[in-house]
Amino acid sequence: MILEIFYNIFIYPIELIIDFVFTAVYRLLHNPGFAIIAVSIIVNLLILPLYKKADALQEEEREQQKKMAPWLKHIRKTFCGDERFLMLSAYYKEQSYSPIMAIKGSFSLLLQIPFFMAAYNYLSNLTTIKGAPFWFIHNLGAPDCMLKVGGISINILPILMTVINIISGIIYTKGFPLKDKVQLYTLAGLFLVLLYQSPSGLVLYWTMNNVFSLLKNIYFKFVRNPKRAIAVICSIIGILAPVMLFINGELYTRRRILFAVIVFMVMQFPTLLLFSGKKITVWDYMVKRMPATSYKLYLLGTSFLALFIGVLIPSALIGSSPVEFVNQYSFRNPIIYVINTASIYIGLFVVWGGLLYYMSSKTGRGILSIVAFIFAGVAVVDYMGFGRNLGIISSELQFDNVPKYALAEILINLFTILCVIIITLFLLEKRLKAIAYIFIISGVSTAILSLQNVLKIHREIATVQVAHNTDWKELEKEKVISLSKTGKNVIFIMLDRAVGAYFPVMLEDRPEIRDMYSGFTFYRKALSFGSFTIFGTPALFGGYEYTPQKINERDQEKLVDKQNEALKVLPVLFEENGFDVTVCDFPLAGYQSIPDMSIFNDRPRIKTYNLAGRYSGRYRDYFLPYEEKLLKRNYFWYSFFKIAPVVLQPVIYDQGYYYGNERMVNSSFLDHYAFLEQLKSHTEIVDKKSNTLFMMDNDTAHNAWMLQLPDYRPEINIDNSGIESKSKNINGEMVELSTDELIQYHANIAPILRIGEWLDYLREMGVYDNTRIVIAADHGTVVAHPFRGYDFFEDIRT
Repeated sequence: MILEIFYNIFIYPIELIIDFVFTAVYRLLHNPGFAIIAVSIIVNLLILPLYKKADALQEEEREQQKKMAPWLKHIRKTFCGDERFLMLSAYYKEQSYSPIMAIKGSFSLLLQIPFFMAAYNYLSNLTTIKGAPFWFIHNLGAPDCMLKVGGISINILPILMTVINIISGIIYTKGFPLKDKVQLYTLAGLFLVLLYQSPSGLVLYWTMNNVFSLLKNIYFKFVRNPKRAIAVICSIIGILAPVMLFINGELYTRRRILFAVIVFMVMQFPTLLLFSGKKITVWDYMVKRMPATSYKLYLLGTSFLALFIGVLIPSALIGSSPVEFVNQYSFRNPIIYVINTASIYIGLFVVWGGLLYYMSSKTGRGILSIVAFIFAGVAVVDYMGFGRNLGIISSELQFDNVPKYALAEILINLFTILCVIIITLFLLEKRLKAIAYIFIISGVSTAILSLQNVLKIHREIATVQVAHNTDWKELEKEKVISLSKTGKNVIFIMLDRAVGAYFPVMLEDRPEIRDMYSGFTFYRKALSFGSFTIFGTPALFGGYEYTPQKINERDQEKLVDKQNEALKVLPVLFEENGFDVTVCDFPLAGYQSIPDMSIFNDRPRIKTYNLAGRYSGRYRDYFLPYEEKLLKRNYFWYSFFKIAPVVLQPVIYDQGYYYGNERMVNSSFLDHYAFLEQLKSHTEIVDKKSNTLFMMDNDTAHNAWMLQLPDYRPEINIDNSGIESKSKNINGEMVELSTDELIQYHANIAPILRIGEWLDYLREMGVYDNTRIVIAADHGTVVAHPFRGYDFFEDIRT
């Protein structure tokens, strides 16, 4: 845990920046090679001020050592033992020098470590580059193996990277002492060893870093007219960018053409500026009018941001319903998500923001202070005043519907942000102490609210009972369903949010479903009493006496009591008539998201189970590391999403991807799907003449997730290209389904296939003909295409 927090603070913020830049460029160009090059260029430009300051510190240390060298040599030659130590200490004190200051000379080297670790971790595990070619590289996800000598493959790219690194080092260390040169050449050799067998995408990234470093060293060492050199380099890049896109066959859409034009124009701007002879200083007016801002005040602002965004927002989300954010398989306390998010934002704002502030010029510090204070004000206003009613959100941070905002709300939000900026600038100029007091009061309030949220989470999680044994191999042997060969069997399965109108489409896609469900009656125009489980289930389980109208007539009773009563109608009737009854995962039992099956405690002969998550161990072992990795990333982006202007929120949310390349594993889907997949192993067939009732709710169809065809199985990396067409035959018309509709369709066909396989098993075991089976849904979901041609209201009228 300590190591994870350390990584979150010092490394993970850089990894998030790499991820964001890669995703943005890759989505635009669909070329992972160009995306890696863009990541290298942009990251190097972002940290250029740090490297510039590091070089200055190194030069300062070198000059100090050079100045002291004659006396140090004399002392070491003249004295020995304790006497030498005392003389050296006295001389260092006289020169106001501490040996620990020698670290300044290695600061540039130390700065590379977190960036290397972030790039290594991100690119080594990036599925997008696996199998992707780029120019002379056949597979960015593997070593390049460009040269073969006999039966040995030689990787050329790491060697090229090292050569560039050495050339850059030769230029940089010209005139330096031997120890500095040895340090750089040793580092170049170390990178060659570390990266020789690494994916070529990672080596390409580090090669571009070395190219950037080489150009930087040439620029600082030899260029007499830096402004002209920068103008020429930018101009060349601006010309080469569209040319490279054209040669690589990527320049074929309006968006990419526009991107190429923008890059070209932006890169020509330094040249135009050079020839115009005018100096444009955007920040000069504001910075000159701002009083000098102390580091303490800047630290106060960034600390408040880390506390507000990293602690308050995730703790408020989880604290709204802590039990729903519990990982039922690993039973990981959701407070860990708050800790992770807080440590990442501390790293981003306090550590890296503080380092950037410390190494900036006076003007740079003024700019950073202004940005930090404005950002804090906008964050508070956006979170507290806008984007409040976004609907239901899952434990995977997925909303039921994509957040959308009316134009009026967007304009009001932008106007409010403008007011915040004006007020902040006024306070910075006239009332600097007022800002300090505002941050202190706001910080204390935020800390108190965050602590309340965390304590609430801790209290509620402490009461949660783990409903299953995590030894899934033993659980797979458990027999939950008991069916009689000679008696009567009744099975009722509710598929939460299943769309009945998808069934005819499934028959077209998978004809074997007709045989699986032979003997069933499909009711094409069944209606629910509401679009949510809370409205649809009472009448489904209890009959017409529990329709919304009838329930509302009993206005002196609690809704939870009426819900529980409806759920118990059939199990109690069957149990009173001699049936052996088993009920599982009854929806909203006790009005709890994890069903409170104790509502049947007064009927001890009725067996009750909560199956969700009980048998998903096999999948959890496979998906859990991937799931936890994405959750940590998405909690960071969720907090940022909540404080962003509403016009940007849909872009950040990005259909639930949170501007990433990988979709979150739907753990709820796995928890419910796993039992359906194992129905045969959990069914026992008995010879005794007994009557049985088995009832269960299953949420597989509720938790939409793209699956791997042809078997509709869950996988981390889904590739259905060439296997599935988005065009479906719906009511005799070929309709192109959207991605969201296709994902919903997958979530519907998967349980139908798994239950169908179980029905075939019941036939084999000789219990199908004496079993009555009902499969129903409490409600569907908002998908338009499958309902074309369905005139519900005409049916109701007739």
